Amino acid sequence: MLAITKVDGSRLDALDQWCLRRLLDIKFVSNAKAQETSPSLIIQARHLSLFGHIVQLDDNANAKIVIALPPEDWKRPPGRAWITWMKKVLNDLESHNLTSN
Repeated sequence: MLAITKVDGSRLDALDQWCLRRLLDIKFVSNAKAQETSPSLIIQARHLSLFGHIVQLDDNANAKIVIALPPEDWKRPPGRAWITWMKKVLNDLESHNLTSN
């Protein structure tokens, strides 16, 4: 499970638009059309879909144990991303106003 950052999502969306323009020989694509099919939104929807399936699993299921937040004293190895997959899912839920607060 990979958590992409906002910068990575923006770069992915820009690459997607560039490729579409090159393949279809289009000079301009409207932002409304571009944003409804952007790869970062597709990835976000799939993360939330997978999270929904994992939440419904039994508490002893391996998938549920793996996504559990790390202990407080745990340190991320050097060179690893700062955001975990679970934190990314929680951010996605907040962006859709689906938090329990």
